[in-house]
Amino acid sequence: MTATTKAGITSLPGLSSLLERAKTFFQEQNGLPLDVYQDGVPTLKQGGIHIQDKRPGAAPAAPVGKPLQVVRLETARVEPRKTRSQRKAKATTNGAGWFDMKRPEVTEEIKRDLQVIEYRAALDPTRFYKKDKQRNPVPEFFHMGTVVEAPHEYYSGRLTRKERRGRLADQLLNDEQTRAHLKRRAEKIRTDSREGSEAWYADQFKAIKQRKRARAGAKLDAEAKSAEDVDSRWEMSRRT
Repeated sequence: MTATTKAGITSLPGLSSLLERAKTFFQEQNGLPLDVYQDGVPTLKQGGIHIQDKRPGAAPAAPVGKPLQVVRLETARVEPRKTRSQRKAKATTNGAGWFDMKRPEVTEEIKRDLQVIEYRAALDPTRFYKKDKQRNPVPEFFHMGTVVEAPHEYYSGRLTRKERRGRLADQLLNDEQTRAHLKRRAEKIRTDSREGSEAWYADQFKAIKQRKRARAGAKLDAEAKSAEDVDSRWEMSRRT
């Protein structure tokens, strides 16, 4: 059974008791003040956040209670996904850890200088240089500079203006001692690679010994495998 008030709001029997219990529940659980109008329309109010009364001529509800505190949740920053062109794009610098070293433009002169540095062990037989494990002798980021003499060095230990060259390869080729050493080294390589020379026979004998050693090792492996097969068969026959 339903009843209609003057304002046109439909009420149900027992609605007042239900609203009272709801008010008590809200107050106990959340501490939210709940005001109930005489006609059975509830209004929830807290700190300026409330449901306004929609009845004509009703006064606006004043905010009561403590003001709400807005808590800002920190979320992880998600970087946007890079496109294929952005992933393939090369970095222009080597990063702040290397003082933003830029990628230089590799020319033929720079390539020759880098090859000289790569094969520097052939320039001086009295020094030993550790072999570089990189396949590409041209690094991705590098800088080219000029060696400046220390102020305590005497003038006789410095290069003269005539001996100085613009590139490292040109400076080494201008040195008489370096040219003589490279000439002797190239002649030795040609002599050793010539068929019938002493070095050529030494290489041939070395290759023959390696082939014999490989065949002997393969034969020993085959014999060991056959012996293991015989032992396994004998063990199986003994168990049966």
